[in-house]
Amino acid sequence: MKKFIIAGIFLFFGLMFVLDPFKWWPIEGLVGKGRPPCTAEDTRPTCTGKIKFF
Repeated sequence: MKKFIIAGIFLFFGLMFVLDPFKWWPIEGLVGKGRPPCTAEDTRPTCTGKIKFF
């Protein structure tokens, strides 16, 4: 029973992190209308379409 409670707590907090119902993570400047437009020098993944890990 203890395993189910712990799994439920992790699931709950995982969903809160993904869904962000309280808007604790300010991402409006990174996505959507408030994002600055891409230029030729931009290396952001949203501009290049490629993810660079290193």
